[in-house]
Amino acid sequence: MTTNATLYRIHAPYPEFIVRAQPNPIEAQIFDATGTLIAPDSGSVTVYDASNTKIVDAAGVVVSGSIATYTITDGDLPDTLTLGDGWRIEWDLIISANPAVRFVRAASLVRSNLFP
Repeated sequence: MTTNATLYRIHAPYPEFIVRAQPNPIEAQIFDATGTLIAPDSGSVTVYDASNTKIVDAAGVVVSGSIATYTITDGDLPDTLTLGDGWRIEWDLIISANPAVRFVRAASLVRSNLFP
């Protein structure tokens, strides 16, 4: 979902599955109105748990191959966290030197990754 009136969309066919107690690489593939993958200039990512607590706070992303990426560390996701739905990932990405566009993805904290 995009929170700004924009012609950009994030590729998000299903919620992000975040595996507890291990590093989790996440990515944001952004497409324009024609369906072309576009590279953000820069940006940050914030991860919230189900109680709306920031687990990752505005961490800088790396843009590689036109895709914004970040790795949530295992230290951010200790075994003590409760598994479940209601997490979210907010990508604030600068595209073409315009103000940041916020893309929001639903997420779940899981025991092991699920591959659809």
